[in-house]
Amino acid sequence: RTSLDDPEDLKRLISAAGVPGFRIVIDPQSAATQNTHPEEARLRAELLERGPGNVRSRDARWCKINDITTFPAGPDTIEQLNAMEQNPSAFFDMRGYVCERYDGEYYVLCWDTRGMRLTRAEGEWRIANAFQSVDDVGRPAIGFEMDPRGAAKLGEMTGPNVGNKMAVMLDEELYTAPVLNANISRSGIIEGDFTTKQINYIIQVMTAGSLSANLSAEPISQNTIAPQFGADNLRAGRTAGLWALGIVSAFMVFYYFAFGVVAVISLLFNAILILGAMSLARAAFTLPGIAGVILTFGMAVDANVLIYERVREELRGGLDLRAAVKVGYQKALSSIVDGNVTNLIVTFVLANLGTQEIKGFAITLGIGVVATLFSALIVSRIVLALAIDVGKVKKLRMLPMAAPAVERLLEPKINWMGLRYVFLVMSMIGVGTGLGMVYFQGERMLDTEFRGGTQVEFVLRDATDAERASGVGVNADGRLTMTRADVEERVHEIAEELEETDPLRPLRNAQIIP
Repeated sequence: RTSLDDPEDLKRLISAAGVPGFRIVIDPQSAATQNTHPEEARLRAELLERGPGNVRSRDARWCKINDITTFPAGPDTIEQLNAMEQNPSAFFDMRGYVCERYDGEYYVLCWDTRGMRLTRAEGEWRIANAFQSVDDVGRPAIGFEMDPRGAAKLGEMTGPNVGNKMAVMLDEELYTAPVLNANISRSGIIEGDFTTKQINYIIQVMTAGSLSANLSAEPISQNTIAPQFGADNLRAGRTAGLWALGIVSAFMVFYYFAFGVVAVISLLFNAILILGAMSLARAAFTLPGIAGVILTFGMAVDANVLIYERVREELRGGLDLRAAVKVGYQKALSSIVDGNVTNLIVTFVLANLGTQEIKGFAITLGIGVVATLFSALIVSRIVLALAIDVGKVKKLRMLPMAAPAVERLLEPKINWMGLRYVFLVMSMIGVGTGLGMVYFQGERMLDTEFRGGTQVEFVLRDATDAERASGVGVNADGRLTMTRADVEERVHEIAEELEETDPLRPLRNAQIIP
């Protein structure tokens, strides 16, 4: 198990992954320095009465200590722990901090004015790198490096405040507040009694993005896929792709003969281009992405069909094979380019405005469109040119040319315009039926992606040897099978037995879709 195997780990990291900051800590009045606040007593009283979010101040704010047990100024012994719990104000006052306890949490008073802080209010900057280091006495610590803009801003803040304490913040929580012994700009070290787990977590958070604003604690959607289910999806997608490629290839060879073989070569080259482009971009295939690849196969064949039908027309008009191929490609060029450019516009819009699932589909489809243009217009023509010039092929036929009955079937003598009113009525009936179904189905046509809710996908377990031997309720993959009604009834029974507060309780009304 790694730190991101569980969705809760990732949610915690993302929701915390973002807003580092630095503030100069205010000294208590007892320190008698130039770094004290004249209204310290009022700020303490308002914190204890109203909480940190309701304290009235334009130049100071209370910052929560992330973990008092790792805070360098925290207690080291049981006696110090008792003293801190009895009187946190006096305990931290002796250590040079203005600190109070509210609702079980400890808060340190820090400056909140320009020149005394480095937060997102000071403009764009970020932590370029964070790594494990050691402090002056060899204890584990966290090193960090600023980007050039952040280094300049940090230097402007720390230079005039040498000798004061600087709070190191992460998502508005204070992790440590060491004394500034010198001006810090490019790099620094966060010291504290951190455990290895805490150090790794802080480094992950600091390097996870340095976002300009906090993310919400809960994601708007969450999708968890078990390894077995992911393998099933991959197998199903691969099977669908191979079947699509095989059926399309078989039809092309059956209908266009040698031209069909050229189309298959072009199709295979198309698939290689798509895989190569995805590999170079280090992009991952998703289920919608695989759907985009499969759709590309159909679009690629469509381009070849346009070319070959043009070639057939020229052959039927009396041109030889070389001239027919040349003219056929020239006449089909505009149709192929127009159709694929329109598809590219659609994929561009989907990739920029769609959700992540739609983007996966759009990217693979867009790559497929470009690959189709190249393979249909360049690769297939090169193969035909080699066959004609090098292979000395003088004649190529297609099914309509070899079987005149097929050609007559493709050109029926029907007065379509005379039947226009019949087809108009049929179209109106079809459209009306469709609109009626949409009206009566209503929201039931929308999946959980649009309505919200919980969607659970599962597969039944592998059958035992005895169950395989019986052959009852076992599919070709050796898994148990159940009818949709049986699965729905069983899920409802399980959900009904759960407590009302159980997160799976809503499954008592779940719909099962095979």
